[in-house]
Amino acid sequence: MEIVDVARWGVAGLYAILLAIAAVTDVKERRIPNWTVLALIGLFVPWIFVGPDVDILSALAAFAIALAAGVALWAFKIMGAGDSKMFAAVALFAGLKLLAYFALGTVLIGGVFALAALAMDPRRALLVWSTKGKVGGRGIPYGAPIAIAGLIIMFATPFGAIHDTSVSGQTGGALLQTLPSR
Repeated sequence: MEIVDVARWGVAGLYAILLAIAAVTDVKERRIPNWTVLALIGLFVPWIFVGPDVDILSALAAFAIALAAGVALWAFKIMGAGDSKMFAAVALFAGLKLLAYFALGTVLIGGVFALAALAMDPRRALLVWSTKGKVGGRGIPYGAPIAIAGLIIMFATPFGAIHDTSVSGQTGGALLQTLPSR
């Protein structure tokens, strides 16, 4: 395993840890700490050097699009500010190539969370829905769906951001391909 592979694993591991911290905090406290979002953005700098085929302009464009969409969703009180910032930070790693997959994954996983909330307490869910979140508490903590979708775009084959067919000539995540074979 080369030093670049070790560094790639390190950055990907820190990325996963930061997403987990943000998700758990959002579920427990209904807020995403700014330091986790800033750390994700900062972690993109080493990813530029160790991630396979990182296109900086594509990543910045994805960040800008995600941030604009997030601000619009926040302005209409559809999504929280922390969720919007976290979505934009993870979009850096997705780039334009994976932004649509990331957004779709976030929406679908969020839908599963919403259905679970509805099944667990249908009266509260209907109250929150009918009053647009003004009575009965807040809506779904979107930090967890964003984190899960972010992990999928990083690690899942065949779309993972670490996907690099030049590693072994096969499809799949480059991190998975750098594991020694038995």
